[in-house]
Amino acid sequence: MLALDSAVARILAALDARSMTQRTLMIFTSDNGGKQYSNMAGLTRGKGHVWEGGIRVPAFVRWPNILPAGVTSAQVATTLDWTATMLAVAGAAPPAALPLDGTDLLPHLAAGVLRDRTIFWRMGRARQGAVRRGIWKYLRDGEDEHLFDLSLDPGERRDLKSERRDRFEELRAAYADWDKQMLPPLERSGS
Repeated sequence: MLALDSAVARILAALDARSMTQRTLMIFTSDNGGKQYSNMAGLTRGKGHVWEGGIRVPAFVRWPNILPAGVTSAQVATTLDWTATMLAVAGAAPPAALPLDGTDLLPHLAAGVLRDRTIFWRMGRARQGAVRRGIWKYLRDGEDEHLFDLSLDPGERRDLKSERRDRFEELRAAYADWDKQMLPPLERSGS
């Protein structure tokens, strides 16, 4: 962490020295949770899983005079959103024939208004899949299926699929519809 902090400080100093700080959007994040022996702060599993320990990561965004400093947000987002956000910052758009899966986060980051989203994940030759809609998360891991209220249970300890069967079936169907539209998962080498 010391080396990482030092490297980020050098980048910030280089931007300052070139008077580029005010026009540079900096994004610091990860695409997945920690590996074995990582402290996941109570989240279940880690890298390579669709449980929260594998997909819930912090993100830090800095753009002086454009975005407010010191603000914490509960906005649900994915790394796919950073492409759309960077294109918006650059004043560019993707080709109409190739729409992005992500969404521009600038309106949220600037105004702080949370946006409802439905986000899907699939990993491990489709043996794991999940959908997040608001506070709810449907999760399939092999043959096991779960429903969690992430606002009350970010560690995914209390399965609510029996108590909230309506929500479970709604999200299970949404996941199945989305999964049908996706390419087949790639086989891993050596499997």
